[in-house]
Amino acid sequence: MLRRNQTSIYYIDADDKNKVTGVFTTPNMTTSASDGLYSLADGVAYYVNGGSLADIVTCPTCAEDCSTFGESGDSVSQAQELYKFPVELNAATGAVIVRLRPNQDLSGALSSTPDHAGMMLGSLGSNSYNSYTSSLDGFVEKFFSHSGVVAPLPSSGSATIPFTIKEWDGTNYNLGGTQNLVVSSGEVTSATGGAEYVMVIPKTTATPSRLLINLFLVKSQLFNIDVLCPASLPSFQIAGPITVYHSTFSGGTGGVPALHDYVFTDANGVTKVSAGTYSTVGVPGVSSIVVDSNGIITTVTP
Repeated sequence: MLRRNQTSIYYIDADDKNKVTGVFTTPNMTTSASDGLYSLADGVAYYVNGGSLADIVTCPTCAEDCSTFGESGDSVSQAQELYKFPVELNAATGAVIVRLRPNQDLSGALSSTPDHAGMMLGSLGSNSYNSYTSSLDGFVEKFFSHSGVVAPLPSSGSATIPFTIKEWDGTNYNLGGTQNLVVSSGEVTSATGGAEYVMVIPKTTATPSRLLINLFLVKSQLFNIDVLCPASLPSFQIAGPITVYHSTFSGGTGGVPALHDYVFTDANGVTKVSAGTYSTVGVPGVSSIVVDSNGIITTVTP
C-alpha cells in the first residue's frame, strides 16, 4: 500500500517497487487511481497520467514548488540526457509558463555553440504538451536542432536514441538508467542557435496540480529552465476593442506584444487567436500584429 496524503490509501501491483505497472484505489486493483503523483515513504513515486502508469521516479521530496523552481544542468553534456522535473503547481489556476534556455555559455548568456538539440514535454493530468515558441524562430514542435540536424537525431527515416535519465528530487539529480526514444526525421525542426523557448500550459482547475517536465537534450552545453506558478497572462487590446492575452520571453513587457509571442483569447492560455492581421488599440510602439495558424506573432508593425 502507499499513501498520497494522510487519509487516502492506494494499492500497487508488485512487491518490487521498480516493477509496478499501476496504482489503484481498490485492493482488487480494478480501479486506477486518478492522475497525479503517488509517493512511497522510501523515496519512490509513481506518476499516473491518463489513467495508467506513465513513470516511476526517485524523489525524496517528489516535487519542487513552482514558487522556487528554477534549475540548471549539472555539468557540461556531450551526449544525450533526459532530465525529469516534477513541479508542484498547487491549487491556483492560470497559465503556466515554462522558459527554457537550452544552451548557455559560462556567463549565463545564450550561446549558439556547440551545435545542440532538444525537446521539452510537459504533462499535467491527462494532457500533454510538446510545442513551444522560439525567441528566434517562432513555432517549434517536438525536437529543435541547431545548425542542421545534430547527430544522433536522424536526417531521414527514424532512429532509436538512448538518453541517460537524470531525475530531479528538489535538491539533486539522481541517475535513473537509460530511456530509448524512437525519433523520426519529421519530428526534428531546424532552429537558430542561441534561442530561448517558451511553453504555455493552461491550468484551469485546482487539480491535477503536479506538472512533470521531461527535457531531452543532445550535446547541450549548459541549460536553465524555469517554471512559473499559474497566473493570468498579460493582456492588450485589438480592434473592437477586444482584449487578448500573450506570452513573453525573458525581458519582455506584459501588455506589449513582441515578435514570436503566443496570443490567446483567454487569460489561461487555452485558446489561441486565429491567424490574421490585427490592429492594436492603445499599445505603445505597436500599431498592428500578424498572427500565424499556431497563434504566434510573426510580424510586429510600429
